Amino acid sequence: AKASWEWCYNYEDESSFEISAIQHAMNILVDDGPDVFFHECQNEIHRENADLESLNWKDVVAKSTSCARRVAPSGSVLVTGQIDVHDKILSWGLCAWQPTFGGAVIDYGTWPEQTSRNFVFKKARRTLQKVASRGSDLEGSVYEGLMNLISEMVSNPIETEDGQQLFIDRILIDAGYLPGAVHRVCRDHPNGSQLAPAKGRGVKASDRPITEWRKTAGAIRGEEWIYQRPAKGTIRQVIFDTNHWKTKIHEQLQMPV
Repeated sequence: AKASWEWCYNYEDESSFEISAIQHAMNILVDDGPDVFFHECQNEIHRENADLESLNWKDVVAKSTSCARRVAPSGSVLVTGQIDVHDKILSWGLCAWQPTFGGAVIDYGTWPEQTSRNFVFKKARRTLQKVASRGSDLEGSVYEGLMNLISEMVSNPIETEDGQQLFIDRILIDAGYLPGAVHRVCRDHPNGSQLAPAKGRGVKASDRPITEWRKTAGAIRGEEWIYQRPAKGTIRQVIFDTNHWKTKIHEQLQMPV
């Protein structure tokens, strides 16, 4: 077997240390089952096992808004962000939310920004390593990229269609690839109170739901997510059920306008 992303494994997290991307993939297969493995690692959807109807692209397009970038629909009260960490670039997005859980993507992109709108990650021309300080290693370039991207995300203004100013409440950063760099950014950035590491778990029907997990001191729990310290001496991070939230978003996109 050969992994297309050789650094996709936990080589820093002592609680789940791995030695290769192959081991990481096999751990997902054993721990989460073949459905999650094929979905997450092979990008193969086994539709014969799916309970949900396939999304129609017309259903998704019908949910789009006519708002300009960084302009939220009227009635939006909250903005959240997400950053996905890769070895060459960072992908990010901002969503505005309404009290009824209605939401809209109001901005997205990559860092560093690419010269073309259409590209694949492996062939990105502007990479973290090319714009990082001279002599930076992989983790150093990711750390520097995250620090710069977050500063840009929080500094640019956001308004609603009716002129109300909004601010980013929270930015979740994927901590599954380089948890050490992500945790350092959350500690070091001036806007650290708005940041949190995040890791998704493919919770199966036979597993205990996150809402039933034991809470540690200071933990906060919501709908199939929990915000707590993974170990003594670490900062708090969000653990969420990817299966639950993918299903929820799928169902919301299928609802009539």
